[in-house]
Amino acid sequence: YISFAALNDGAGYLGDSHRLFSLPSASMLAYLKPSTDIGRRALIMVQHDVEGFAKLTFAPQEARAIAELYRTQALSANRATETAFRARAGQADIIHLAAHGELNPVQPLFSRILLGKDRINDGSLEVHEIYGLDLKETDLVVLSACDTQLGPLSRGDDFVGLSRAFLSAGAAAVVATLWPVDDEATGLLMKRFYSYLSDGLGPAAALSAAQKDTRAKYPHPYYWAGFVLTADPSGLE
Repeated sequence: YISFAALNDGAGYLGDSHRLFSLPSASMLAYLKPSTDIGRRALIMVQHDVEGFAKLTFAPQEARAIAELYRTQALSANRATETAFRARAGQADIIHLAAHGELNPVQPLFSRILLGKDRINDGSLEVHEIYGLDLKETDLVVLSACDTQLGPLSRGDDFVGLSRAFLSAGAAAVVATLWPVDDEATGLLMKRFYSYLSDGLGPAAALSAAQKDTRAKYPHPYYWAGFVLTADPSGLE
């Protein structure tokens, strides 16, 4: 629950001088696949207008900018459904979901990402459903949504949540959030993150650089320090 990127010794932030990685548990390290390269097959989905939730005004612009970098089209509105995600996620190197996330601290297997619904699926992509996906081809999942890194501690040493579920499904790395994030600042951070990633930086270095860029406009750690990379540090820098 601590953002190590925001720790400051009076001279600077820890995230500026170190490449930071997180794990849901020490035991999880044995099951993570190291990845030294991020492919370019990107699935980018944005669901910015969900009934009962605040509209994510800047999310469509964020998704379009990222899609341009990877020469693809973002799926949005009625195309950004849970059904579309299930059909395409297994073939994607990068999965980017710009949507609302909802933590369920009482029943963590029902924490969720809110996508579009249709006649096949209800649009609520829940933790217990993610465990059943096949994401062995996926190098990176980015959850550009609120509270996606969080979850209650199990009786062992695991945090049960969205991050843990995507890693268990086969993804090599996950970027997720420690708290509710600001829509506009997140859009800026994500554009910078993918720009650095596209230029050849690894996810940890790209996230650190993007956080530093975002800090120039939004100095308070609330706006940039909530994003955390969960991955095996032996393969990613």
